[in-house]
Amino acid sequence: MCQWCVSTMISRHLTSNISGDRRQFLKFSSALLASSSAAYTLPAMAQASGPADIIFRNGSIYPISGENKRVEALAIAGGKIQRLGSTREIMNGANKATTIVDLQGRTLLPGLIDPHNHTVLSSLFDLLMVNVGFAKYKTKADAAAFIKSAAAKTPAGQWLVFGFYDNLLQGGDWSRSELDAISKNHPIAIMYVNGHVAVVNSMAFSKANIGENIGPIPGGGFFGRGKDGKLNGMVYNQPAMMKIFGVAVSKPTPEVLEKAVIAYANSAAAAGFTALHEPGTVKPEWVEGLAKLSNILPIRLSASLSSVDLEHSIPFTKLGPSHKARVIPNSRFSLYTASKYGLMDLTRQKRPGKQNHTSIPISEALLDTNQNKCWRFAKTQKRLAGLCWHIAKATLRLSNT
Repeated sequence: MCQWCVSTMISRHLTSNISGDRRQFLKFSSALLASSSAAYTLPAMAQASGPADIIFRNGSIYPISGENKRVEALAIAGGKIQRLGSTREIMNGANKATTIVDLQGRTLLPGLIDPHNHTVLSSLFDLLMVNVGFAKYKTKADAAAFIKSAAAKTPAGQWLVFGFYDNLLQGGDWSRSELDAISKNHPIAIMYVNGHVAVVNSMAFSKANIGENIGPIPGGGFFGRGKDGKLNGMVYNQPAMMKIFGVAVSKPTPEVLEKAVIAYANSAAAAGFTALHEPGTVKPEWVEGLAKLSNILPIRLSASLSSVDLEHSIPFTKLGPSHKARVIPNSRFSLYTASKYGLMDLTRQKRPGKQNHTSIPISEALLDTNQNKCWRFAKTQKRLAGLCWHIAKATLRLSNT
Protein backbone atom coordinates (compact mmCIF):
# COMPACT_ATOMS: atom_id res chain seq x y z
CA MET A 1 0.00 0.00 0.00
CA CYS A 2 1.15 3.55 -0.69
CA GLN A 3 2.88 4.84 2.44
CA TRP A 4 1.30 8.28 2.15
CA CYS A 5 -2.32 7.17 1.47
CA VAL A 6 -2.90 7.05 5.21
CA SER A 7 -2.27 9.63 7.87
CA THR A 8 1.26 9.08 9.17
CA MET A 9 3.28 10.72 11.92
CA ILE A 10 5.50 12.52 9.41
CA SER A 11 2.61 13.69 7.22
CA ARG A 12 0.77 15.02 10.30
CA HIS A 13 3.92 16.80 11.43
CA LEU A 14 4.44 18.46 8.07
CA THR A 15 0.82 19.57 7.67
CA SER A 16 -0.13 20.41 11.26
CA ASN A 17 0.38 24.16 10.72
CA ILE A 18 -1.56 24.27 7.46
CA SER A 19 -4.69 22.41 8.50
CA GLY A 20 -6.62 25.65 8.81
CA ASP A 21 -9.79 26.18 10.77
CA ARG A 22 -12.53 23.56 10.41
CA ARG A 23 -15.13 26.17 11.32
CA GLN A 24 -13.92 28.24 8.38
CA PHE A 25 -14.36 25.20 6.14
CA LEU A 26 -17.93 24.75 7.37
CA LYS A 27 -18.64 28.39 6.46
CA PHE A 28 -17.09 27.83 3.03
CA SER A 29 -19.06 24.64 2.33
CA SER A 30 -22.27 26.22 3.62
CA ALA A 31 -21.76 29.08 1.18
CA LEU A 32 -21.51 26.54 -1.64
CA LEU A 33 -24.82 25.01 -0.61
CA ALA A 34 -26.53 28.40 -0.44
CA SER A 35 -25.11 29.77 -3.68
CA SER A 36 -27.18 29.19 -6.77
CA SER A 37 -24.11 29.98 -8.87
CA ALA A 38 -22.47 26.87 -7.47
CA ALA A 39 -25.01 24.58 -9.09
CA TYR A 40 -23.53 22.15 -11.60
CA THR A 41 -23.47 23.20 -15.23
CA LEU A 42 -21.75 21.57 -18.16
CA PRO A 43 -18.56 23.33 -19.21
CA ALA A 44 -18.67 25.32 -22.41
CA MET A 45 -17.37 23.38 -25.40
CA ALA A 46 -15.15 24.78 -28.09
CA GLN A 47 -16.90 26.01 -31.21
CA ALA A 48 -15.86 23.74 -34.08
CA SER A 49 -16.74 26.34 -36.72
CA GLY A 50 -15.00 29.40 -35.25
CA PRO A 51 -11.42 30.56 -35.80
CA ALA A 52 -8.62 28.80 -33.92
CA ASP A 53 -6.89 30.49 -31.02
CA ILE A 54 -3.68 28.46 -31.43
CA ILE A 55 -2.40 26.20 -34.20
CA PHE A 56 0.48 23.74 -33.79
CA ARG A 57 2.22 22.58 -36.97
CA ASN A 58 5.49 21.34 -38.48
CA GLY A 59 6.00 18.43 -36.10
CA SER A 60 4.87 14.92 -35.21
CA ILE A 61 1.46 15.27 -33.57
CA TYR A 62 -0.14 12.20 -31.99
CA PRO A 63 -3.67 12.79 -30.62
CA ILE A 64 -3.82 9.35 -28.85
CA SER A 65 -7.50 9.06 -29.75
CA GLY A 66 -9.58 7.64 -32.54
CA GLU A 67 -7.30 5.89 -34.99
CA ASN A 68 -4.28 7.36 -33.17
CA LYS A 69 -2.58 8.34 -36.39
CA ARG A 70 0.03 11.03 -36.73
CA VAL A 71 -1.40 14.32 -37.98
CA GLU A 72 0.33 17.38 -39.40
CA ALA A 73 -1.45 20.11 -37.47
CA LEU A 74 -3.72 20.73 -34.50
CA ALA A 75 -6.03 23.65 -33.71
CA ILE A 76 -7.05 24.89 -30.25
CA ALA A 77 -10.13 27.02 -29.54
CA GLY A 78 -11.64 27.89 -26.19
CA GLY A 79 -8.98 25.90 -24.38
CA LYS A 80 -9.94 22.67 -26.15
CA ILE A 81 -8.79 20.76 -29.23
CA GLN A 82 -10.87 22.03 -32.10
CA ARG A 83 -9.58 20.21 -35.19
CA LEU A 84 -6.88 17.78 -36.33
CA GLY A 85 -5.66 17.25 -39.85
CA SER A 86 -3.30 18.38 -42.57
CA THR A 87 -1.50 21.69 -42.31
CA ARG A 88 -3.45 23.07 -45.26
CA GLU A 89 -6.91 22.34 -43.83
CA ILE A 90 -6.06 23.40 -40.28
CA MET A 91 -4.51 26.68 -41.44
CA ASN A 92 -7.80 27.49 -43.19
CA GLY A 93 -9.23 28.01 -39.68
CA ALA A 94 -6.70 30.68 -38.75
CA ASN A 95 -7.24 34.43 -38.65
CA LYS A 96 -5.07 37.41 -37.70
CA ALA A 97 -5.53 36.72 -33.98
CA THR A 98 -4.48 33.06 -34.21
CA THR A 99 -1.12 32.15 -32.64
CA ILE A 100 0.92 29.82 -34.86
CA VAL A 101 3.35 27.53 -33.02
CA ASP A 102 6.14 26.05 -35.15
CA LEU A 103 7.11 22.73 -33.52
CA GLN A 104 10.32 22.62 -35.56
CA GLY A 105 10.11 18.85 -35.95
CA ARG A 106 9.39 18.13 -32.29
CA THR A 107 6.68 15.72 -31.10
CA LEU A 108 3.42 16.92 -29.57
CA LEU A 109 1.49 14.57 -27.26
CA PRO A 110 -1.55 15.05 -24.99
CA GLY A 111 -0.70 16.18 -21.47
CA LEU A 112 -0.27 13.50 -18.82
CA ILE A 113 -2.69 13.09 -15.91
CA ASP A 114 -1.33 11.57 -12.70
CA PRO A 115 -4.28 9.94 -10.87
CA HIS A 116 -2.30 9.18 -7.70
CA ASN A 117 -0.09 12.04 -6.64
CA HIS A 118 0.15 13.26 -3.06
CA THR A 119 0.67 16.80 -4.24
CA VAL A 120 0.74 18.54 -0.86
CA LEU A 121 3.19 16.15 0.80
CA SER A 122 5.30 15.75 -2.35
CA SER A 123 5.53 19.53 -2.62
CA LEU A 124 6.75 19.81 0.95
CA PHE A 125 9.22 16.95 0.54
CA ASP A 126 10.62 18.61 -2.58
CA LEU A 127 11.05 21.90 -0.76
CA LEU A 128 12.25 20.67 2.64
CA MET A 129 14.40 17.69 1.61
CA VAL A 130 17.18 17.81 -0.97
CA ASN A 131 16.69 15.11 -3.59
CA VAL A 132 19.49 12.53 -3.69
CA GLY A 133 17.38 9.89 -5.46
CA PHE A 134 18.11 7.78 -8.52
CA ALA A 135 16.70 10.37 -10.91
CA LYS A 136 19.59 12.70 -10.02
CA TYR A 137 22.36 10.42 -8.79
CA LYS A 138 22.73 6.97 -10.29
CA THR A 139 25.06 5.60 -7.62
CA LYS A 140 25.56 5.89 -3.90
CA ALA A 141 29.02 7.33 -4.56
CA ASP A 142 27.51 10.11 -6.68
CA ALA A 143 25.03 10.92 -3.91
CA ALA A 144 27.82 10.89 -1.31
CA ALA A 145 29.88 13.35 -3.37
CA PHE A 146 26.91 15.71 -3.58
CA ILE A 147 26.18 15.47 0.17
CA LYS A 148 29.85 16.21 0.91
CA SER A 149 29.75 19.30 -1.32
CA ALA A 150 26.54 20.45 0.37
CA ALA A 151 28.16 20.06 3.80
CA ALA A 152 31.12 22.18 2.70
CA LYS A 153 28.73 25.05 1.87
CA THR A 154 26.62 24.78 5.04
CA PRO A 155 27.45 26.34 8.44
CA ALA A 156 28.52 23.82 11.07
CA GLY A 157 25.71 22.55 13.25
CA GLN A 158 23.00 23.15 10.66
CA TRP A 159 20.83 20.18 9.62
CA LEU A 160 21.37 18.56 6.22
CA VAL A 161 18.18 16.74 5.27
CA PHE A 162 17.96 14.62 2.13
CA GLY A 163 15.31 12.40 0.62
CA PHE A 164 14.30 9.94 -2.10
CA TYR A 165 17.42 7.73 -1.80
CA ASP A 166 16.80 4.29 -3.35
CA ASN A 167 18.98 1.61 -1.77
CA LEU A 168 17.91 -0.96 -4.37
CA LEU A 169 18.96 1.11 -7.39
CA GLN A 170 21.77 3.27 -6.06
CA GLY A 171 24.01 0.78 -4.32
CA GLY A 172 22.72 -0.39 -0.95
CA ASP A 173 22.22 1.03 2.51
CA TRP A 174 24.20 3.76 4.20
CA SER A 175 25.82 3.47 7.60
CA ARG A 176 26.40 5.87 10.45
CA SER A 177 30.15 5.68 9.88
CA GLU A 178 29.80 6.54 6.17
CA LEU A 179 27.84 9.69 7.00
CA ASP A 180 30.26 10.56 9.79
CA ALA A 181 33.05 10.37 7.22
CA ILE A 182 31.20 12.97 5.14
CA SER A 183 30.75 15.33 8.10
CA LYS A 184 30.91 15.14 11.88
CA ASN A 185 30.04 18.83 12.15
CA HIS A 186 26.57 18.61 10.63
CA PRO A 187 23.58 16.50 11.63
CA ILE A 188 22.74 14.50 8.48
CA ALA A 189 19.49 12.64 7.80
CA ILE A 190 18.53 10.78 4.62
CA MET A 191 15.00 9.46 4.08
CA TYR A 192 14.68 6.52 1.70
CA VAL A 193 12.26 6.71 -1.20
CA ASN A 194 10.01 4.07 0.41
CA GLY A 195 9.17 6.40 3.31
CA HIS A 196 9.73 3.62 5.87
CA VAL A 197 13.49 3.89 6.37
CA ALA A 198 16.06 6.61 7.09
CA VAL A 199 19.71 6.80 8.01
CA VAL A 200 21.54 9.38 10.14
CA ASN A 201 25.01 10.22 11.40
CA SER A 202 26.28 10.57 14.97
CA MET A 203 25.57 14.28 15.26
CA ALA A 204 21.95 13.71 14.20
CA PHE A 205 21.56 11.20 17.03
CA SER A 206 23.03 13.77 19.39
CA LYS A 207 20.76 16.62 18.19
CA ALA A 208 17.72 14.34 18.57
CA ASN A 209 18.83 13.22 22.06
CA ILE A 210 18.99 9.57 21.01
CA GLY A 211 21.50 7.51 22.94
CA GLU A 212 22.74 3.94 22.76
CA ASN A 213 20.16 2.89 25.35
CA ILE A 214 17.22 3.72 23.02
CA GLY A 215 14.79 0.84 22.69
CA PRO A 216 11.84 0.07 20.39
CA ILE A 217 9.41 2.93 19.85
CA PRO A 218 5.67 2.22 20.35
CA GLY A 219 4.00 1.76 16.99
CA GLY A 220 6.71 -0.37 15.40
CA GLY A 221 9.67 2.01 15.27
CA PHE A 222 13.19 0.83 16.02
CA PHE A 223 16.84 1.68 15.39
CA GLY A 224 19.30 -0.57 13.58
CA ARG A 225 22.37 -1.91 15.31
CA GLY A 226 25.62 -3.37 14.07
CA LYS A 227 27.30 -6.62 15.11
CA ASP A 228 28.83 -4.77 18.05
CA GLY A 229 25.35 -3.92 19.32
CA LYS A 230 25.78 -0.18 18.76
CA LEU A 231 23.51 2.06 16.71
CA ASN A 232 24.51 1.77 13.04
CA GLY A 233 22.56 4.81 11.81
CA MET A 234 19.57 2.99 10.30
CA VAL A 235 16.13 4.15 11.44
CA TYR A 236 13.08 2.02 10.74
CA ASN A 237 9.41 3.04 10.51
CA GLN A 238 7.82 6.37 11.19
CA PRO A 239 7.56 6.30 15.00
CA ALA A 240 11.37 6.08 15.12
CA MET A 241 11.86 8.37 12.12
CA MET A 242 9.81 11.08 13.84
CA LYS A 243 12.42 11.15 16.62
CA ILE A 244 14.77 12.49 13.92
CA PHE A 245 12.61 14.41 11.46
CA GLY A 246 10.50 16.02 14.18
CA VAL A 247 13.70 17.84 15.14
CA ALA A 248 15.33 18.16 11.71
CA VAL A 249 12.35 19.61 9.82
CA SER A 250 10.29 22.47 11.23
CA LYS A 251 6.54 22.57 10.71
CA PRO A 252 5.79 24.46 7.49
CA THR A 253 3.51 27.49 7.47
CA PRO A 254 0.71 28.07 4.92
CA GLU A 255 3.06 30.46 3.10
CA VAL A 256 5.67 27.70 2.81
CA LEU A 257 3.02 25.31 1.48
CA GLU A 258 1.97 27.80 -1.18
CA LYS A 259 5.57 28.26 -2.29
CA ALA A 260 6.08 24.48 -2.33
CA VAL A 261 2.94 23.71 -4.36
CA ILE A 262 3.74 26.39 -6.94
CA ALA A 263 7.27 25.05 -7.43
CA TYR A 264 6.01 21.46 -7.59
CA ALA A 265 3.31 22.34 -10.13
CA ASN A 266 5.86 24.10 -12.32
CA SER A 267 8.13 21.06 -12.30
CA ALA A 268 5.18 18.78 -13.07
CA ALA A 269 4.15 20.96 -16.01
CA ALA A 270 7.74 20.93 -17.31
CA ALA A 271 7.60 17.11 -17.26
CA GLY A 272 4.45 17.08 -19.40
CA PHE A 273 1.73 16.80 -16.75
CA THR A 274 -1.44 18.83 -17.08
CA ALA A 275 -3.34 17.51 -14.05
CA LEU A 276 -2.50 15.95 -10.67
CA HIS A 277 -4.99 14.09 -8.46
CA GLU A 278 -4.58 13.86 -4.69
CA PRO A 279 -6.11 10.48 -3.64
CA GLY A 280 -7.95 10.73 -0.37
CA THR A 281 -5.45 12.71 1.69
CA VAL A 282 -6.67 16.26 1.23
CA LYS A 283 -8.24 17.59 4.41
CA PRO A 284 -11.55 19.47 4.17
CA GLU A 285 -9.91 22.58 5.62
CA TRP A 286 -7.48 22.70 2.68
CA VAL A 287 -10.13 22.84 -0.05
CA GLU A 288 -10.69 26.59 -0.11
CA GLY A 289 -6.96 27.39 -0.08
CA LEU A 290 -6.12 24.88 -2.80
CA ALA A 291 -9.02 26.11 -4.91
CA LYS A 292 -7.69 29.68 -4.77
CA LEU A 293 -4.12 28.52 -5.40
CA SER A 294 -5.18 26.47 -8.44
CA ASN A 295 -5.92 29.63 -10.42
CA ILE A 296 -2.24 30.57 -10.63
CA LEU A 297 -0.85 27.10 -11.34
CA PRO A 298 0.15 25.83 -14.82
CA ILE A 299 -1.72 22.56 -14.17
CA ARG A 300 -5.14 21.51 -12.90
CA LEU A 301 -5.58 19.98 -9.45
CA SER A 302 -8.17 17.49 -8.28
CA ALA A 303 -8.63 15.54 -5.07
CA SER A 304 -10.86 13.18 -3.15
CA LEU A 305 -11.50 13.49 0.55
CA SER A 306 -10.84 10.48 2.74
CA SER A 307 -13.78 8.42 3.96
CA VAL A 308 -13.00 9.62 7.48
CA ASP A 309 -14.11 13.05 6.23
CA LEU A 310 -17.17 11.66 4.49
CA GLU A 311 -19.59 13.93 6.31
CA HIS A 312 -17.74 16.94 4.95
CA SER A 313 -18.09 15.67 1.37
CA ILE A 314 -21.86 16.09 1.41
CA PRO A 315 -21.96 19.89 0.79
CA PHE A 316 -20.09 19.34 -2.48
CA THR A 317 -22.72 17.01 -3.96
CA LYS A 318 -24.57 20.05 -5.29
CA LEU A 319 -21.67 20.76 -7.61
CA GLY A 320 -22.44 17.81 -9.85
CA PRO A 321 -22.84 14.04 -10.23
CA SER A 322 -20.41 12.04 -8.12
CA HIS A 323 -18.93 10.05 -11.01
CA LYS A 324 -17.58 13.29 -12.43
CA ALA A 325 -15.26 15.90 -10.99
CA ARG A 326 -17.05 18.55 -8.97
CA VAL A 327 -15.32 21.77 -9.93
CA ILE A 328 -15.07 24.29 -7.11
CA PRO A 329 -16.55 27.57 -8.44
CA ASN A 330 -14.07 30.18 -9.66
CA SER A 331 -11.17 27.76 -9.59
CA ARG A 332 -9.33 25.00 -11.47
CA PHE A 333 -9.65 22.64 -8.50
CA SER A 334 -12.14 19.78 -8.44
CA LEU A 335 -13.31 17.12 -6.00
CA TYR A 336 -14.35 13.54 -6.57
CA THR A 337 -16.29 11.31 -4.19
CA ALA A 338 -14.64 10.01 -1.02
CA SER A 339 -11.52 7.92 -1.51
CA LYS A 340 -9.75 5.02 0.19
CA TYR A 341 -12.90 3.13 1.21
CA GLY A 342 -15.12 4.70 -1.44
CA LEU A 343 -16.92 1.54 -2.59
CA MET A 344 -20.29 3.25 -2.74
CA ASP A 345 -21.68 6.45 -4.14
CA LEU A 346 -22.42 9.41 -1.88
CA THR A 347 -25.49 10.38 -3.88
CA ARG A 348 -26.72 7.03 -5.20
CA GLN A 349 -30.27 6.19 -4.23
CA LYS A 350 -31.85 2.78 -3.68
CA ARG A 351 -33.29 1.23 -6.80
CA PRO A 352 -36.94 0.20 -6.51
CA GLY A 353 -37.35 -3.55 -6.14
CA LYS A 354 -33.64 -4.16 -5.54
CA GLN A 355 -32.47 -5.94 -2.37
CA ASN A 356 -28.80 -5.19 -2.88
CA HIS A 357 -27.04 -4.22 0.34
CA THR A 358 -24.58 -2.03 -1.56
CA SER A 359 -27.44 0.24 -2.64
CA ILE A 360 -27.16 1.97 0.76
CA PRO A 361 -24.98 5.08 0.34
CA ILE A 362 -22.02 5.32 2.69
CA SER A 363 -23.25 8.69 3.90
CA GLU A 364 -26.61 7.19 4.86
CA ALA A 365 -25.06 4.17 6.55
CA LEU A 366 -22.62 6.24 8.59
CA LEU A 367 -24.79 9.23 9.38
CA ASP A 368 -28.19 7.59 9.83
CA THR A 369 -28.87 6.30 13.35
CA ASN A 370 -30.92 3.42 11.98
CA GLN A 371 -29.05 0.42 13.40
CA ASN A 372 -30.36 -2.00 10.79
CA LYS A 373 -28.91 0.03 7.94
CA CYS A 374 -25.58 0.37 9.72
CA TRP A 375 -25.50 -3.38 10.34
CA ARG A 376 -26.23 -4.13 6.69
CA PHE A 377 -23.44 -1.77 5.68
CA ALA A 378 -21.01 -3.56 8.02
CA LYS A 379 -22.04 -6.99 6.66
CA THR A 380 -21.37 -5.78 3.12
CA GLN A 381 -17.84 -4.76 4.05
CA LYS A 382 -17.26 -8.09 5.82
CA ARG A 383 -18.36 -10.02 2.72
CA LEU A 384 -16.03 -7.99 0.51
CA ALA A 385 -13.13 -8.63 2.88
CA GLY A 386 -13.94 -12.36 2.92
CA LEU A 387 -14.00 -12.47 -0.87
CA CYS A 388 -10.58 -10.81 -1.06
CA TRP A 389 -9.23 -13.37 1.45
CA HIS A 390 -10.51 -16.30 -0.61
CA ILE A 391 -8.99 -14.84 -3.78
CA ALA A 392 -5.65 -14.38 -1.99
CA LYS A 393 -5.67 -18.01 -0.75
CA ALA A 394 -6.53 -19.33 -4.21
CA THR A 395 -3.71 -17.26 -5.75
CA LEU A 396 -1.26 -18.61 -3.17
CA ARG A 397 -2.28 -22.18 -3.93
CA LEU A 398 -1.77 -21.60 -7.66
CA SER A 399 1.64 -20.05 -7.10
CA ASN A 400 2.73 -23.09 -5.07
CA THR A 401 1.73 -25.61 -7.75
